[in-house]
Amino acid sequence: MSGFTANTTPLTEGITPEPLDLTITSVTGTVEEYGSYIRYTKTLAQMGIHKIAAEASNALGEQAGDSMDLLTRAVLVAETTNVQFANGRADSDSIAEGDFLTFTEIMQAVTTLKSNKAVAPSAGKFPAIIHPKGVYDLFADPLMQAVLNYAKERGDTNPLIRGYLGEAFGVSFWESPNGYHTPNSTPVEVYSTMVLGKGAFGVGGLASYMPQIVKEQMDKSSHTFETVRPLRLIDKPFGSSGTADPFDRLASIAWYTTFVAQVLDESFYVRIEHDTAIT
Repeated sequence: MSGFTANTTPLTEGITPEPLDLTITSVTGTVEEYGSYIRYTKTLAQMGIHKIAAEASNALGEQAGDSMDLLTRAVLVAETTNVQFANGRADSDSIAEGDFLTFTEIMQAVTTLKSNKAVAPSAGKFPAIIHPKGVYDLFADPLMQAVLNYAKERGDTNPLIRGYLGEAFGVSFWESPNGYHTPNSTPVEVYSTMVLGKGAFGVGGLASYMPQIVKEQMDKSSHTFETVRPLRLIDKPFGSSGTADPFDRLASIAWYTTFVAQVLDESFYVRIEHDTAIT
């Protein structure tokens, strides 16, 4: 729903003004199915050193999270026009060696978001998704070092000691190796740091694809009033495959989900493009 323009006209005694009209814009996305699975044998389960089911579940869970993270990243990168180029460059192809991510760039991005009336979604902080190489550059920035030296307590909890940026200038930094990067025509490997505001994007899925959500296809007036599980971990034990596994020697573990990510308001996030000192 679009916001309303400020009203600076005083009310007139005895006259009721006309009501405001709501402006609602629909944002649609195509939900897709995603998943992976592994098979393992009874011999491995009984004689292997590791607890294969537990280890495989952990690995599949990590893959699922990584997959949805990359799906969301692809949408954010593809649909934004609110791009800030480091060192005042004109575009991605103009990014040159030495155009690193600095504390000044972060402050500029936050200023842009606040000017666009974006709201910080997490405890008054704007989350920033930053590649580890971008973290390296920020730690090397003299201004950032000054902030961490004088605005943070000294000792083992200081970010310069523990290696975790934490929070600064209304931003909470979240380090991820999935930070987007691609070469430009120079070529310089251009990295993207995302600074996000509330309502910038949304994710969803299909509740009807989740078991126990729409129970026996009962009609609940198009609303299940049930909690949707965003991800299913499916365990098929030995002996569950029928004639496909006549000796009951195979079991499997899978993850499955339905997922879509969609930008809701591109003015509520900024993508900073920059070089990194580490190649």
